[in-house]
Amino acid sequence: AASMSRGHRAAGDLIPWTLTQQFQDAQFAALRGARIVRIATHPDVTSMGYGSRALQLLVQFFRGDLTALRESNQELLRVEQPQMAKISRKQHETDDLLKEEINLREEIPPLLCRTDQLQHDKLDYLGTSYGLTQRLHAFWAKQKFVPLYIRLTKNELTGEHTCIMLRALHESGREWLHLYYEDFQKRMVYLLAYTFRSFEPGLALSLLEYPDELSNTKDKNIQRMLSRKQLNELFTAYDLRRLESYAKNLVDYHVVMDLLPIVAVNHFTGAFGDRWSLSAAQSAILMALGLQHVTLDELEVTLQIPSNQILALFNKLMRKLAKLLRESREEELLENDKPTLLKSNGEVKDGDVVESEEEEKVKNIEKSVGKGMEKYAIQGSDAEWKHVLETQQDVTKGMVAIGHKQRTANKSEPDSTAAIDVNPSVKTSKSKKRKSMK
Repeated sequence: AASMSRGHRAAGDLIPWTLTQQFQDAQFAALRGARIVRIATHPDVTSMGYGSRALQLLVQFFRGDLTALRESNQELLRVEQPQMAKISRKQHETDDLLKEEINLREEIPPLLCRTDQLQHDKLDYLGTSYGLTQRLHAFWAKQKFVPLYIRLTKNELTGEHTCIMLRALHESGREWLHLYYEDFQKRMVYLLAYTFRSFEPGLALSLLEYPDELSNTKDKNIQRMLSRKQLNELFTAYDLRRLESYAKNLVDYHVVMDLLPIVAVNHFTGAFGDRWSLSAAQSAILMALGLQHVTLDELEVTLQIPSNQILALFNKLMRKLAKLLRESREEELLENDKPTLLKSNGEVKDGDVVESEEEEKVKNIEKSVGKGMEKYAIQGSDAEWKHVLETQQDVTKGMVAIGHKQRTANKSEPDSTAAIDVNPSVKTSKSKKRKSMK
């Protein structure tokens, strides 16, 4: 770590040197790791899972999950490697290849050893470096490796971008791996418009997709999500009007093209959170138009989808955005209209609803009017009124009465009787006839 901070690069330190320069974090050089250079399988058994199984066993070995069942295992922790005879400079100068005698070596180090006979150092991570292709990235991502670095320039021999991926071997390593990947993702979002513009949509989406290996630490970084206030500041009221007009097919898609970079950056960095979701096709369209800045004709050739279907998916995407912004503004307006309660000591308590003076006066008047009006209330229960209406014969006369005894403090008051006019129209018509006769 100290030598790297001074700019000295040792042989074989490809991953520590590159990532230390990339993230400007000298502490990463202090971690211990191993780099997987190559996984070789027989041509007859490729794509049959042998490479994945070998990689799983290697991870288990460096984690210490593979334990020997022998009782006397302490004696076999480390195999003594035979030392090869070294040739001095003087012997090298006097040697003559024409006179050299070739013989069999008596002590040759073993090519393969049992895992229970090896004593390995405790590692923090496993890493790999390879030429980036969609197939290779899918293999390493399936083995829970996380991309952290992609070289901007292509390799002169292979014509591919070098990619470095890591996998933390312990739970504590997920924290720094999570922070490194977030920085990589944020930079990748902007670099897709430059050298990585030629990436296939499937490869670019797989690089921006949040790895399953870090799913447990994703919820810890809640501050990445935009608040309603920040969301409303990012998109103006004019933006919302244009989005709603395009969602109703009133304007062309060119009217909202300027919003795509902002939408794409916030979507792929998780700033929108779980408030909206896009399908794989919509994500590919948003990434290509908003980040790679390709034209509709280029996207039609790349995705092999007709332009009218691309525009239909794009319209659905913009509808979701318009709905999100509209709901955010409505919620903010409701929060701003919510009054606060001012205490006698001058403190304001959030969430308490205070009533205006006029509402308090109205309530006081209702309370004062209600006092002493109980005696005018209609007596009898619903069952009693139903029984009277069904049994009394003089219902047709337009008046029904029910008696109810009410004991009050004043015993001289007679029993109250409740009456109701069940046929007011008949009564009014009779009174009109009497007036006409007069």
